[in-house]
Amino acid sequence: MLQKPKVVHFQFIADRIRIKLASWKASLLSIVGRIQLVKSVIHSMILHTILIYSWPSSLIKDIERCLRNFIWSGDLEKRKLVTVAWHKCCLPYSEGGLGMRSISVLNDASNLKMCWDLINSDDQWAKLLKQRVIRGNRCIRHHISSSLWSSFKYKFADFQENTIWMLGNGNDIGFWTDKWCDEPLVETLQIPDNIHTHLISKVSHFIKDNNWFIPQEIQNMFPTLLNIVQRVIIPYGEKRDTRIWSPEDNGILNLKTAYAHCSPASNNIFWGKLIWNISNPPTKSLLFWRFIHNKLPTDENLMRRGMFMPSCCSLCYKKEENSHHLIFDCAYASNIWRWLASSIFYNHHISSIQDIWQILDVQRSPQCKIVVLSAVINSINAIWFARNQKRFNNTNIHWRSSIARIISEVSLSGNSTKKSSHSSMTDFSILKNFNVTIHPPNAPKIKEVFWTPPSQRLDQM
Repeated sequence: MLQKPKVVHFQFIADRIRIKLASWKASLLSIVGRIQLVKSVIHSMILHTILIYSWPSSLIKDIERCLRNFIWSGDLEKRKLVTVAWHKCCLPYSEGGLGMRSISVLNDASNLKMCWDLINSDDQWAKLLKQRVIRGNRCIRHHISSSLWSSFKYKFADFQENTIWMLGNGNDIGFWTDKWCDEPLVETLQIPDNIHTHLISKVSHFIKDNNWFIPQEIQNMFPTLLNIVQRVIIPYGEKRDTRIWSPEDNGILNLKTAYAHCSPASNNIFWGKLIWNISNPPTKSLLFWRFIHNKLPTDENLMRRGMFMPSCCSLCYKKEENSHHLIFDCAYASNIWRWLASSIFYNHHISSIQDIWQILDVQRSPQCKIVVLSAVINSINAIWFARNQKRFNNTNIHWRSSIARIISEVSLSGNSTKKSSHSSMTDFSILKNFNVTIHPPNAPKIKEVFWTPPSQRLDQM
């Protein structure tokens, strides 16, 4: 088990993934369907081996390239010109991503988890490997032939940096050099580096009768030492020293925690989870998500990637096509936004993404919020659909027909949600404009209470 696996093993798994991707009829699936397949099937196939062996970086890049091409084009070898960057797709929904997991980050996280399992496990493989690679509380620096240790040895420093010792009997904890009272004592007391290797005393050497015992000579050299160590409570009984993962409250490192550590969370985006409401079809939310990232395949974005072509808006034939003109400035889009503003009683002209955020930020009832969000998402989808029908099928769709389509789809979303509405005339009017049945709030629960007079014994008291 400790011998280095052949590269053929990893290549075999990669070939299975490619065959699995190629076997799916991607042409019958939407982009959202392909994303769900990658999340549920491909990540599970990779996770089976990546938890034990570290994958070569070149193979990870090749697999991520295949996944990226499969999601956007449906073909492993065909790359779309206008796509959202892969690292953005692998962000959580709350940070503006698609909730996917990066295989390279997952590889690092599994290696960090293996370090944790090595130190804290009592299995035979861990005992055998620790005898070979652990010297005291440090790892060896020379090379040994081991597939496991070669996979995660570079993560051992990160593991030590983020773990602290929980005091038991003190037999395994270095008194001066280990982290068992916030920071190592050599750093707290500013002991010179050249004598660190000579400080080999264990914490158990300074415990006597379940109390701290610091020799007077050491106290004279470090007057604050006794106050520092007395902050740590000595447990009763013979307990084993254990390591805990300091960033977590429970002190346990699992794969989810390791992934979050290897891919630190950035600031949450207010629209991150908002646009992925369960009442709206995910395919329509995905188009809105691409528009927010300015990754719609408009003429402007295609020319940025080296495609030379004449550009003209397919809906108005007046200006070059870009995302802002197509969605907001075009006369076709202006008619739709003007109708939407009047339907939701918005008193300003909708001409930018900031106006959309202001619309969605207005205080409304939960059901009305779903309806307004659905109206915005379906309006953008209707404009994009009309553009594609005109450009590729030479079919004109009147903007009033698009409005009828929007009302129909918003009505479906608003009636399917379980959110309730308030007794507001504005919300009532908005819901009626989209043919949505009002969902009244749940009636308060009435509990029947019986009162019995006190007994005579209590009256006498």
